[in-house]
Amino acid sequence: MGNTNRKFRLKLILSITAVSIFGLSMLFLIGNTFVRQIFYQSVVEEEVITGYVTRSLWVINLSFAAVLVILNIFTALLMTGITKGMEESKVTEGRLRNMIDASPLACWILDENFKVTEENNEAVRLFKLKDGKEHVNQFLELSPEYQPDGRLSSERMLEQQNKCFTEGSAHFEWMHQTLDGPEEIPCEVNVKLFKSNDKKFIICFVRDLREIKSAVNMVHQLENAAYTDALTGASNRRHFDKIAPSEASECFAENKPYSLMMLDVDFFKKVNDTHGHPVGDEVLKILVSRTRHTLKKGTLLTRWGGEEFIATMPGSSKDTALKTAERVRAAVERTPFRIKDLKVPVTISIGIITQTTGSASPEDMVAFADEALYKAKQTGRNKVVPYEADNEAAM
Repeated sequence: MGNTNRKFRLKLILSITAVSIFGLSMLFLIGNTFVRQIFYQSVVEEEVITGYVTRSLWVINLSFAAVLVILNIFTALLMTGITKGMEESKVTEGRLRNMIDASPLACWILDENFKVTEENNEAVRLFKLKDGKEHVNQFLELSPEYQPDGRLSSERMLEQQNKCFTEGSAHFEWMHQTLDGPEEIPCEVNVKLFKSNDKKFIICFVRDLREIKSAVNMVHQLENAAYTDALTGASNRRHFDKIAPSEASECFAENKPYSLMMLDVDFFKKVNDTHGHPVGDEVLKILVSRTRHTLKKGTLLTRWGGEEFIATMPGSSKDTALKTAERVRAAVERTPFRIKDLKVPVTISIGIITQTTGSASPEDMVAFADEALYKAKQTGRNKVVPYEADNEAAM
C-alpha cells in the first residue's frame, strides 16, 4: 500500500511539471509571435522593442515557473497529508476489524442508515450464517417479529438505535433468532456510538444468554427442590421457617393481624388401608391443588407432615381467617376426589390462630393452631375451630 501511494504521488507531480513546462513553452512562443507583430506595426526601433519585450517575457515566464514550482510543492505536501490520513484511517479500520474479530462476543457495525457494514466471525457462528454477507443481507430476519414484551422488534430496534445516536450508548436485552429454524436466542446487547472520517457508526456487542439463563433456571429449580415437598408440590418446613417469620414481622410492624391455619385430612389412615398408599398420595396432591385454588394467590401453603398442612394469611383478621378456612373446608367436602376409576370422599378439620402483636412466634402459633385442630377432631371433625385462650392477646 505504501509503494502504491508513492508511485501515485510521483506520477501526479511529473504530470503537473510536464503540463507546466508545456504551458511555459507555449506562452513563450505566443509571446514572441505577438511581439514580432507589434514590431512590424511599430515605428520604434527593432532592437529596443525586441530587447524590452524579451526581458518582460522572461520575467513573466520565470514568475509563472516559480508559481508552478510552489504549486507542485504544495500539491506534493497536500498529497502526502491525504495519503497519510488514508493510511492512518486504514490502520484504524484494520485495528477495529482485528478487535471485533478477536472479541468472544458477537459484534457488528451499523452506519447512519442502520445498515450492517461489518460483523465478526462470532456473529456468523451465533446466528448460523454462511458468511458475513448473509448477515448483512438478512439482518432484520435475525429477530422475531415480536419481542417477549409484546412490542414489534422493528419499532423497538429503531428506538434503541436512535437512543444510541442521541445519548451515545444503550444497553438492553433482546430476543434474536437464527435463520434456519428459527432458534430463539436471548441476548444482552451493548451498543456504542463512534465516529470515523466524520461519519457516525454504531458498534453492537451481543452476549448469548442461553447458558446463563439455563444456569439461573437450574439454580431456581434446585432452590425450589430444596423448599418444596416432593410429593405434593407444597412448601416444606424449611421454606416455612424462611418465609413465615418475615411475613409476621411485616404485619406487626404495620399493625396488621397475622393468621395461620392448620388442616388435617380426616380418617386418612382409612383411605390408605382401604385403597392403598398410591391412592392416598393422590388424595394429598388433589388436596393441595384444591386448597391453593381456594386460597389467595401467593399464600404460603406448607406440608407440615403426613396429611397435615399449614397456610399463612398475612393481614387477615380472625373473622376473615375463619371465613377463608370455611371456604377451604367446604371446597374439599363438596366434591369427591376422582382418582382413576375411584371417587374418594374427603373431609378436613381446621384449626386457626390470629395474632395482632409479636408476642408469639410463628412456631408458637403453629402449636396454638395444632391445639385448635385437635379440638376440631375431638368434637366431630370436618369443621373449623379457632384457638381460644383467655390469657392470649392473639384472638
